[in-house]
Amino acid sequence: MDEKYRAFDRVKLEELHRLYREHCDTMTVNKNSSTTMPFTTNITLDKTHSILEEQEEEEEEEEENSLLSVSCIMVDQINQAIDVVIPRKNNKLNNKTKNENDERINVLFEGNDRRRPLYEITDMQYFDSIQKQLQTKNRILLPTYNTNAYYSCEIIEMQQKIREHMTRTNAYRFIMDINETNQLLLDELLLENDKLIATTLNNLFHTQCITYSQWQQMIFHRSKSEFDLLYFLPDTRQENIPFHPMILDRHPLTMNITRFITQLIQPLYDHVTSTTTFHNSADVLDAVEDYVRRDLLKSNTLFANIHIHDLTTSIPLEILYDTLQRFLIEFNSNGQMQNIKIPTILYMVRLCLEPRYVIYDNKFYQQVQGGGFNSPLIMLLSNICLFYWQQNLVNILNDKNEIFGRYNDELFFTWNKSEQRLQDILHAMNQQWLTLQMSLRLSSSIHYLDIILSHTNGQFKAQVALHSQTDHYSLPYIFGHSLQSYVKLFQAALLRIARCYTDVNQFVEALGVIQLSFRYNGFDDQFIVGQIQTFLTKFKVPDLKVCYGKHFYKQPRYDRLRYNVTKHYRKKRQEKIKLRRCRKTLKHQCQSSFMKFVTTASC
Repeated sequence: MDEKYRAFDRVKLEELHRLYREHCDTMTVNKNSSTTMPFTTNITLDKTHSILEEQEEEEEEEEENSLLSVSCIMVDQINQAIDVVIPRKNNKLNNKTKNENDERINVLFEGNDRRRPLYEITDMQYFDSIQKQLQTKNRILLPTYNTNAYYSCEIIEMQQKIREHMTRTNAYRFIMDINETNQLLLDELLLENDKLIATTLNNLFHTQCITYSQWQQMIFHRSKSEFDLLYFLPDTRQENIPFHPMILDRHPLTMNITRFITQLIQPLYDHVTSTTTFHNSADVLDAVEDYVRRDLLKSNTLFANIHIHDLTTSIPLEILYDTLQRFLIEFNSNGQMQNIKIPTILYMVRLCLEPRYVIYDNKFYQQVQGGGFNSPLIMLLSNICLFYWQQNLVNILNDKNEIFGRYNDELFFTWNKSEQRLQDILHAMNQQWLTLQMSLRLSSSIHYLDIILSHTNGQFKAQVALHSQTDHYSLPYIFGHSLQSYVKLFQAALLRIARCYTDVNQFVEALGVIQLSFRYNGFDDQFIVGQIQTFLTKFKVPDLKVCYGKHFYKQPRYDRLRYNVTKHYRKKRQEKIKLRRCRKTLKHQCQSSFMKFVTTASC
């Protein structure tokens, strides 16, 4: 981080630590005390008060116009791609009255040869107006993929990258522009599509291919049918900022079937691939730490990361269907799931994906290959393809006692041979039945998911990846966690740094980044302090001092914390494995009982 930002963080963090100490020091004193807040009633609105209100409204309108003028000037100065952060909540810590000198958008970092400029929209309520101002300058402002920040660039840059994606993948077939004259034609096509799906589901039910309960789950809906919307999100963690396709589902029948099929197959996939799948960075750390304990990490060991480009739009539909059929036959011995036979499952998958239409930029397309990154069914089918595609590499690595794991389109493994040998293996894999575009990184220090793994002469080190300046302002992005629960996000962020850092000083420094990001996003000190204390208490080190200065930090207490965190994580993982086994056993028992019932009834 640049020195001036280190100084800024130190000042803010010292202030937060002072508040933390004051809170802890007064907690005991105020434990049994209570305070009451006075309140005022019987406020009468008279004629004079109405005049004052009108004057205030005029002043607010003048201030609004002044602020708009200031923000327009700031937007006019933007002439390159920028990162943008916005506080999630109104920041009550800076409890000062806004005036005409306040700005809606500020520069936090002017940029350099390595990093884009960083701007701040001071309040979420200004997002729409700033976005419109940028649009008048032919620029876009979008949320980003896999971060909690925003990105702005010229519209022509986005359009060019999207055109390149469409050309490269051949996943979309243009049908026509949407206008008033062909809207009736689109309505008729949508109606025919709905009739086809509903008729197919009815036939499956009447021929006893699915049960009444299953039919009801898929056929019932209340919302109006519309064609799905295609949109794209920038991935600022990747070089050259690719735009990933996303789907806004607006077709309830298709949504119901895809949800049903995904819930049907996903547990089986999770069980089969449990030893080769990473769900988050904690899984990666656990694998590497076990690798180190077995004395397999050598001075010449390299960490490898393979990124698969355009995963959800680069695999032809027929390959998706073929590998799904192979997977279900190989790992489902009785040829059915929840009494639905494999041919019926495959038929329903086709029903979801063929034909599939999307609307983008007021144009009508047929999706002829794959789907959106946010489509659970497409991601599941793509993962099944990769499961078979990666088998040769997995077998080679297993024979050498190396690590292998994959999170969707990101592969991670250890390597102790030459890079040319690895390139030869990957080339052979792509010459079989599926050709994928990929990028390989091979080094003793590598960025994978949201952590950085490295070693020096066999001494392993892990740290949280802060790839850009936005990570010091936006809320932490943690794979497997959403922004729906800030409490869970805070606890997950604490778990991550406790797993990464072995030294208490490094833990405290990383904790400071988390505190600053939550404080910037409008969370008060009571929330932050409470979450830290809850975490320490949960893992049985409530007396660990983390905000009082280095001379208060106790490495043995922190070692105890890390031991309890690791033990907790491994216990949770074992519980998941046990639960999967129990579900599988229960499933076989239910199927066996059902077959006995059918046999008895037929006799």
